[in-house]
Amino acid sequence: MTTPPETILAHLTDIHFPQTPLPTLSEFSFKRFFGLLNWHLSRKSMHLTETLAAISKDVLSLPFHHLIVSGDLVNLSLRNEYEAALKWIEQFGASGDISFVPGNHDYYGPNPLLYPKEAMRPSINQAPVGMSLLPFMISDEKGLKLGGATGPDLPFVRVVNDVALIGLNSGVPTPLFKAYGKLSETSLDVLKHILITTQKANLYRCVILHHPPLPGITTLSRGLQNDDLLQSLLQETGAELVLYGHNHKQHHEVLRTNTGTCHIVGTPSASIGQNNRYELARFNLFSIRRSAHSWTTKMRGRGLCENHGDVVDLGTSELV
Repeated sequence: MTTPPETILAHLTDIHFPQTPLPTLSEFSFKRFFGLLNWHLSRKSMHLTETLAAISKDVLSLPFHHLIVSGDLVNLSLRNEYEAALKWIEQFGASGDISFVPGNHDYYGPNPLLYPKEAMRPSINQAPVGMSLLPFMISDEKGLKLGGATGPDLPFVRVVNDVALIGLNSGVPTPLFKAYGKLSETSLDVLKHILITTQKANLYRCVILHHPPLPGITTLSRGLQNDDLLQSLLQETGAELVLYGHNHKQHHEVLRTNTGTCHIVGTPSASIGQNNRYELARFNLFSIRRSAHSWTTKMRGRGLCENHGDVVDLGTSELV
């Protein structure tokens, strides 16, 4: 009897790439000014280059089929930040093997490497060829047939073995001292269609976004503004797994849906090497296997147990 193939997903989030140059005059805004101030007064001592390097090395030493980066890749969405972050992300493989969804820090201002949403989107001609996050945010050939968009504003779909990765863009420009996200009505409509078509195709459905998908996980000023609508949609159509970041904390919650159990998993930042407020750097590996008429999902954590510590195994658990 043939053993069903196992699909391994690596989930990293909230990179806050620890190289933050000064904004140019054309990039300056009050949002970026206060973000830069916050970086030097607080975040700079938390998000460490050496920690991100250690996490990255550990990820590369392990087998996985697809890498997920769920937002806050950078801090101020400056061109120089993105150029450095792109070099970092490309060490893990080709764009077809890596999926990215933006977070609130990726919307601190317009940047042609991110291709922001319509209201802020600069001319595509401003982005040099090969210097864009767009290839990490579009559906593959199978995903297009299942209703996925060519991104980045609408949900994209990528199929890895028998797992459908469904990427949502919850990043929106926000006022000073706000970090909320939002999904457009069109995105929610497309998501509903995708969740239905991927279930009919007998695929495991893994939804990815930056902000917590359910009410109550974080404060209103930091949460997903229409998380109640997303929760209702998930309860109606179902999904097997939802991955998010934003809170810099490990969190697992179970949502009962019309098609079974949906596991909601938040992962800490991949670069925090010293902190007493947030959890230290961690990433998660999800091993997904079809079993009889259902699925089994195992989560393995790798990360730091102490400030400036080594990357160690944090345990494996089955999501039930």
